[in-house]
Amino acid sequence: MLKKVTFLSIVAAGALFAALPNLSGKITQIDSSGITAEKITAATGIHEGDNYSPSAIEAAKSRLEAGLKQSGYVDAKVNVNAVKDDDGVKVSFKLDKGEPIKIKKVTFVGNSKLSSDVLESQVTNKVGGMFAWLVGGGEAIPSQLEYDQAKVRDEYLKRGYLDVVVDKPLMKTNFAAKSAEVTFNIKNEGEPYNVKSIELAQASGVDLSGEQEKFKLKAGQVFNVENLRHDLNMLIEKSADQGYAFANAQPQFRKNPDHTISVRYVVQPGQKIRVHDVKISGNTKTKENVVRRYIYLAPGDQFNLTDLKESRNEMQRTGFF
Repeated sequence: MLKKVTFLSIVAAGALFAALPNLSGKITQIDSSGITAEKITAATGIHEGDNYSPSAIEAAKSRLEAGLKQSGYVDAKVNVNAVKDDDGVKVSFKLDKGEPIKIKKVTFVGNSKLSSDVLESQVTNKVGGMFAWLVGGGEAIPSQLEYDQAKVRDEYLKRGYLDVVVDKPLMKTNFAAKSAEVTFNIKNEGEPYNVKSIELAQASGVDLSGEQEKFKLKAGQVFNVENLRHDLNMLIEKSADQGYAFANAQPQFRKNPDHTISVRYVVQPGQKIRVHDVKISGNTKTKENVVRRYIYLAPGDQFNLTDLKESRNEMQRTGFF
C-alpha cells in the first residue's frame, strides 16, 4: 500500500501542478520524496528515459488515483507537473491520499459452527486493533472483498465443511463519516466431512513411489484443505525434481452417502525438460565464474527444482547480490 508522502519539486511559485505543458524530450527524472521512481514505474509504466508525453503522464496519474481508491482512499488525489531542463523533462508526482475510510463494524450472519472472531481474524477488511493508529490497519479496501470471501470459505474448508457457501460480502460506506460496515453472509455451513480414502493415480514416466506415505491428508481424519495443498505441492516438486518442470497435480473428489469424501490425486507431468542455458545478471562486483560455483544446474542438465531452490539459497547466503 502506498504511504502518504510529500514530493519535492523546484519550480516557479504558482506553476506547480498546473495543466501539463507540451514539451519535447525524454523523461530525465521522476521527482519524488518518500517513494522510489521504481515504485512509480511499477504502478504506472512510466520510466526515466521514456519520451515525454502529456497523455501518458495523465494516464499514469489516473492509474495511481485508481489504485489508491481501490485501497480505500476514496478522496485520493494525484497532481503531476513537468518542467523542462537542459537534458529533457523532469516529471513530479504529488500524492495526497486524504483520509482513509475506516471499518467501523464487521458482521457475520449464519455462522453457527465458527465464531465471528475466528472469521474476522482472517480477512483484510476488519475493524482495526487497539494500536491501529500506530501500526495501521482497519482501513476499508473494497478491492479485497472478493479475497475476503475466499478467506472465509477457506476457514471452513480447513475444518472439513465442504458444502459451505459464502455470499459476496457487502460494504456499506458512510463517506461523510469516513466509515464503513461490512457484512458477510454464510448462506450454508453444512457438516464436516471425514476422509474415507486417498488414492494416487499412476503418472507415466514419474516415480512417485513412497510419496503416499508422506501425505498430510489421511483417511479417517477430518478433511483439511491445507493438508490437501501440501500434498499437491509435494507431488509437483517430486515430479519437477525428475525433469518435469511444468508438472501439475489436481485433486478429484467423490462425496459418499455416509458423509465422507474420497480423494484421488492426479499428476500431469507434461514434457521432461533439460536446461538450455544459465544466465547470470546483476553481478557487478563478482566474476561470473565465481558465481557459477554456487549454481547446481548447468546447460544440458535435466531440470531439478530442488537444485534450483538450493542454488538460489546458496547465492543469497554468499551476500554477492
